[in-house]
Amino acid sequence: MLSKPSPRLLPGFTLGDHRIDVPLVLAPMAGITDLPFRRVCRRFGVGLVVTEMIASRAVEQGRDRTDRMAELDAGESPVSVQIAGSDPAYMQEAARWAVARGADFVDINMGCPVKKICKQVAGSAMLRDEALVARVLSAVVEAVPVPVTLKIRTGWDEAG
Repeated sequence: MLSKPSPRLLPGFTLGDHRIDVPLVLAPMAGITDLPFRRVCRRFGVGLVVTEMIASRAVEQGRDRTDRMAELDAGESPVSVQIAGSDPAYMQEAARWAVARGADFVDINMGCPVKKICKQVAGSAMLRDEALVARVLSAVVEAVPVPVTLKIRTGWDEAG
């Protein structure tokens, strides 16, 4: 008779002042990771949830749709708001906006390969310009008192 192996528990981690006991993070997905979906994921044990990508210029324009995409629930903490863009000033404003809404973390998208994002030198296209990455990252970190994380790819394309 074979015995069942005991479940191996994954260790949690600390990010800033927050302890993430369950080291499962919900990836941001456009059109998917809205508030109702994040609530369901929380019920199933996800340790950290992330909003869908918020364009920094859309924050500056004050669009209602942007507010809905980044709607946070009081019981949702810890939660991260993901922002995207390549202009350091717009990214600073978007980061401050996210924290004012209740974000525990700000995540910068440097991984999206979608053409309309890359045409703006945002998402994964930023990985081709290290100086721009440094300017944006410095601006965002300087702007907010919460941890800043990055969603990245291992390279710009399959070769690098």
